[in-house]
Amino acid sequence: PASPASPASPASPASPASPASPASPAGQPATPAQP
Repeated sequence: PASPASPASPASPASPASPASPASPAGQPATPAQP
């Protein structure tokens, strides 16, 4: 469950629940224009 590669992990960068840019690996909400 602590695995970052887990597809069920909410911290996953591919998570659709991410309020920030989906392409952002760190999900930086301060830089939504950054790819």
